[in-house]
Amino acid sequence: MALSSACLACFLAQTLAQSCAIELFRKANKVIRNRGGYWQVKVYAGLDPLTGKQRFEYDRAKTKREAVRVEAALKTKVAEGRSRGTAARTVGDLVERWYEWRQGVKEISPATLEGYRRQIDQRIIPALGRIPVRRLDVETLDGFYAELRRRGKAGGQPLSPSTVRAVHTVLSGSLRQALAWGWIPHNPARLATPPSVQRSDVAPPPVEQVAGLLATALKRNPRLGLFLRLAVVLGARRGELCALRWHHVDLDRGEVLLERGVVYVSRQPLIDKPTKTRSKRRLALDTSTVELLRAHRERSEQVARELGFTLPASAYVFSREPDGSRPLAPTLVSHQFAALARSLGVRCRLHDLRHLMVTYLISQGVDWRTAYYIGGGMGLTLLVLRIGVVESGMFASMATNKQLSRGNFFRLFTSARRFGRYLAIIGVGVPVWYVIGILCTLAPELGPALGLSETPRAAMSVLLAYGGLTLGDLGSGLLSHRLRSRRTALGIFLAATAATVIGFFALGGTSLTMFYVMTALAGVAIGYWAVFVSTAAELFGTNLRATVATTVPNFVRGSLVLINLSHGALREPLGLVGASIAIGAASLGVAFAGLFALRETFGVDLDFHEVGQGASPREGATSGA
Repeated sequence: MALSSACLACFLAQTLAQSCAIELFRKANKVIRNRGGYWQVKVYAGLDPLTGKQRFEYDRAKTKREAVRVEAALKTKVAEGRSRGTAARTVGDLVERWYEWRQGVKEISPATLEGYRRQIDQRIIPALGRIPVRRLDVETLDGFYAELRRRGKAGGQPLSPSTVRAVHTVLSGSLRQALAWGWIPHNPARLATPPSVQRSDVAPPPVEQVAGLLATALKRNPRLGLFLRLAVVLGARRGELCALRWHHVDLDRGEVLLERGVVYVSRQPLIDKPTKTRSKRRLALDTSTVELLRAHRERSEQVARELGFTLPASAYVFSREPDGSRPLAPTLVSHQFAALARSLGVRCRLHDLRHLMVTYLISQGVDWRTAYYIGGGMGLTLLVLRIGVVESGMFASMATNKQLSRGNFFRLFTSARRFGRYLAIIGVGVPVWYVIGILCTLAPELGPALGLSETPRAAMSVLLAYGGLTLGDLGSGLLSHRLRSRRTALGIFLAATAATVIGFFALGGTSLTMFYVMTALAGVAIGYWAVFVSTAAELFGTNLRATVATTVPNFVRGSLVLINLSHGALREPLGLVGASIAIGAASLGVAFAGLFALRETFGVDLDFHEVGQGASPREGATSGA
């Protein structure tokens, strides 16, 4: 009897499971669906012979009764084997097929996918859905875009050029794939002309207004105020800040890790996904921002304790839930910011705050490491943009000599001597970014480490260093002409840099004033940049001169990445001051070694070219005279 009961229970459970599975399958493969303004009909058309995935035929109808008739017609077409005939394919078939294909071929943002769906349902299918794909031509597309531009919105209002281009994106991608599938002989979207979009200039408000806005936000709504401050200081997107969890924040080291972003899609829960560029960025915070974050965490923990639980490390930093289980919606932050900005008379979007980062850092004394990490190798980016610079036709021989390679960056690496000169001149410039990137950037940490009771401001250190650098540039140029020597002038300023670095660590801890004085003197000492760039240009022939003059400074700026990495590696075994001294000694050593490897360029005839293995007029390069 017990066995029979067990068998009966097993049979009922199995039957129930099968019924649920059938019901779920039926709902997932619903034939007729209400899409709001129309009824979509979807009929199963077999498996794709290549991918093995299910294929469907699509059509649409105005009413549900008409959709039933359309369903019957589609099933007949599939049964007769006419479903794959390209002549019968409509634009509606294509965009629906492309939409499903696009989701599986490459990862795509849910928000982007929602945008595609909206353009398909609201604009493409109502206007073009029944047109056979083979009959869609350039004239029809241009007329469609023009009509959308005139009255594409609900109520007959004009549609913005950016939205029309979003429609074009869907049609262009669909037709491109239709060409690959063999549905059409050519892609009309390639010749179509969607409206151009005028880029609006980003016009962030003055720093004073932003400072007032942040101060007001902190008073009225501390959570919003902290969110806005992080947006300015980190240059982060709103979705990245919404996705920030407490285990991404290191309050002791003053660092934040940005690796995810929150995306809002209508009628769906908020989506926490990797960042837009799928990159991870670890950014430094200034002391004030760290204290605001610490206070925010204490408030969150207190609320959690009052409710009888502990705030987990995985809790979102910005959340409306006491346990931080759900992130703040990006749209909510935008609405709150817009309301605050309107109340203060500030014309600014939340996104515009990212562009205020560097200016705001300078005015508020924020740790400059943040700016460097956010910049993310800006010098190397400029190098890539300038790598193809073509020299001017300064000399007639440049234009007539067809065998001469002009502006070829990679020619710098075809000769050992030429490459050696290139590395040597780059090394000469490294101490400039050591002073700015270490002594000035880490001023708030170096000051107390040297014994100061007051904390120096990084912004003031940078200001004084660049002021001194300007004076040094004038002095180094005059000294070079006075001595009629580039090498000697560079050597004197490098020696002065070494002396001021020693003075910085020996005297910088005596008082805040002396700390700033030594920073300014170090700025004057590194003011050999103009002579440095001139020397770099004069070292190479006319066909490579501009390329060298633009790439060498960018490689020197890029050296800051190695300086920071090396400093970080040495900081634990040597301490902050010891690591800074070691990196300074190494930078100066590289600079002096590079200088001794270079020849004098003052007064040298510059009408020569880099050919073969030649390196200079004295090393086999050709003269244009």
